[in-house]
Amino acid sequence: MVRVGIIGFGFMGQMHWSCYAKLAENARVVAVADENIVRTKGDISGSWGNLGDGPQRVDFSGRRWHH
Repeated sequence: MVRVGIIGFGFMGQMHWSCYAKLAENARVVAVADENIVRTKGDISGSWGNLGDGPQRVDFSGRRWHH
């Protein structure tokens, strides 16, 4: 299993999160880093691009958060 860290949890970081979630048997996000402290609570509303609304909340339990 590949352990992944995501740096930046804006639009593209969230896209990576979504893709790794689909690979749950082969990859797991273990750490996330972002300077926006609001995102540490899992509130990612308002940070999506033009590819749809995307999720409004993310469950970071079991992962390290860095800012």
